[in-house]
Amino acid sequence: MHLGPQSLTLFALLHWSMGDNGNGYLVNVIPVTESALQLLTSIRWDYDFLELDEDLQKPAVVHLTEADKDEFLSKISDESQFKFEFLDLQGMIEEERRQNNGTLSRQGSFDLNIYHPLNEIEDFLQSKQRDHPAMVNVTTIGRTHNGQYIQMITIKLTREDIKMKPAIWIDCGIHAREHISPATCLGLIDRLINQGEKGPLEHFDFFILPVFNPDGYAYTWSNDRMWRKNRRPITRSCTGVDLNRNFVPNFGGPSTSSNPCSNIYKGTKAFSEPETRAVAVANLQIMKKYGRDMFPLHMSFHSYGQMILRPYSHGVMPPPNLRELDAIGNVMLKSVARSRYTYRYGTSAAILYAVGGASADWAYHQGVPYPFTIELPPQTSGGFIYPASNIKRTYNHIWKMVNAMTRHLRRNGYKVQKQ
Repeated sequence: MHLGPQSLTLFALLHWSMGDNGNGYLVNVIPVTESALQLLTSIRWDYDFLELDEDLQKPAVVHLTEADKDEFLSKISDESQFKFEFLDLQGMIEEERRQNNGTLSRQGSFDLNIYHPLNEIEDFLQSKQRDHPAMVNVTTIGRTHNGQYIQMITIKLTREDIKMKPAIWIDCGIHAREHISPATCLGLIDRLINQGEKGPLEHFDFFILPVFNPDGYAYTWSNDRMWRKNRRPITRSCTGVDLNRNFVPNFGGPSTSSNPCSNIYKGTKAFSEPETRAVAVANLQIMKKYGRDMFPLHMSFHSYGQMILRPYSHGVMPPPNLRELDAIGNVMLKSVARSRYTYRYGTSAAILYAVGGASADWAYHQGVPYPFTIELPPQTSGGFIYPASNIKRTYNHIWKMVNAMTRHLRRNGYKVQKQ
């Protein structure tokens, strides 16, 4: 099976049908002139661009549906300014599915090294609670539009001589198609429980949301592998809100849309969605119980691009505790320096794009001093369809990152409070 890019003429693209697979197309659009690059930049948020660089001759990767393909291609019809390559999205999806045949391993245990549908993830959480009742508690923090449970797992060790430990929040899967994110959360959950008092649980309590967007995630398994938003109907023809545009501050800011059909549709108002309301309430309850001084870290795992993003998401202005954030960022970079993955560090606005209404900025605004958004591997095109053979390597190096961060926090004052 050939899954690499194939050069195509504009005529071939215009007359090419994706059939009934429902997943759309991935196309590399390569600008060869400055005006071509400017044109792509001007229409970036009208279409589902996965990558768009400021450099000429570097492919912009765009995901097109049958509905918007012809309109998009008509805007870039000058073949003297663009080159085109087709990425076999359907072939990539079929290969991903092939690797996931039989999602429970032959030994009958849960296989962390493949992708799992929502019901199996929920079963995994329940099994951890059943097997480790003194350490694990699974709670439903809300329900989605389609009635799915939004489930959080709390992992902590209790001792009679300890009054309180600092709290750490981790969420995964806010964007439905980013399957490596929930898979990474599951790997972290398993490691935390298995390590017990020999790992970060000795000094911190963990609150982990493996699937932020259950409706959307389920839809990527049943209908459209490239679906991003939640699944609440907005109009007769448009469904879903981008949950990472539905927070405050800067709701309606950069890289958001008021068009309900857009992949970055922000919703009618902040916290319009049951998922964002549930997460906000859960975080505020943790903050009320632990206090701001004992809730240092908020991590949100996305994909893709291999980036560590600090506040602010909506701009490049320096936050008040920049020096501390940069110190932790440097710790994170060093922790994975010997792995096969190279990360970049900075603000979303500086190294990706500015984002209004992001969850990390909300956490920072509420008083969590160190909120980070982690863009997981890979670095390049087709990154949402990431072979399952990479899952273990991904959660292994993220485990090293989490350990390094918690050690740094302990050295800098976030310690267990004794009775």
